[in-house]
Amino acid sequence: MRSTLAQVLEKAACILRESGISNARSEALLLLAHATGSSKEYILSHPELLIDKEAETRVLYLVNLRASRYPLQYITGSVEFYSLKFRVDEGVLIPRPETEVLVETVLKVIKKHPIGFFVEVGCGSGAVFISILTHLPHLKCVAEDVSAHALHISRYNAIRNGVLSRVLFLQADSLSPFKNRSIPLVVCNPPYVGENEWSQLPPEVKNFEPAEALIGGPEGHEFTIDLLQSSREKLCPDGWVVVETAPAHARHILQSCRRWFKVAYSVKDYGGKERVIVARAP
Repeated sequence: MRSTLAQVLEKAACILRESGISNARSEALLLLAHATGSSKEYILSHPELLIDKEAETRVLYLVNLRASRYPLQYITGSVEFYSLKFRVDEGVLIPRPETEVLVETVLKVIKKHPIGFFVEVGCGSGAVFISILTHLPHLKCVAEDVSAHALHISRYNAIRNGVLSRVLFLQADSLSPFKNRSIPLVVCNPPYVGENEWSQLPPEVKNFEPAEALIGGPEGHEFTIDLLQSSREKLCPDGWVVVETAPAHARHILQSCRRWFKVAYSVKDYGGKERVIVARAP
């Protein structure tokens, strides 16, 4: 006997709820829409419609995959960030809402101090540099990542969002390819989880997202400190570096920046936590 959309939705939500997924019904609805090729609005407005057995099997497969704590964004292959759509998979970090503060901060810096290009270190899916480029049509970017797969994903997303012609992709893990005093702006959402914190992360993160995009060293801030030291040499006079950080690291990183740069300050996220560090070279 065939089930209705409403029945499959309830069954899916129940499975997710029992596995500990907090927003079980909304995720069930999204997975039902993804598996059937329907919109969420269509499903909610036609709950009585019957679904064929093959489609129901497909839905429940995805639901059980999510119940194993496999990230929802990897199942759908897509995530929304800064009102744009991005392709994601296990080879790249899933963009977080708090990283939108990094984008907003960079946009403010550039609008106040216009530049021709910037470098993003560790571009991952491309969510950060693409979001910046879509708001500043004159701007260009060098998008750098050590992972060839991440560069492939970010290139796809650059095409999808119409900014490919303004991007140079570079496979590297630092600013070493650049000459000293040559970069007007460095942007980075670095790995900043400490090795001792790894076991405490949600299973969606520690079991499936790339560890190299998350672990910043024993304490978590080591990668960021190294990048800031390198930026001192590579930035143009009066150049800028803007990085995301964990709120717990912000004070330590800011103290270092105030020794190395002529301007340094932090920017709070939507929850009032220090999330972004901004520094200006002498």
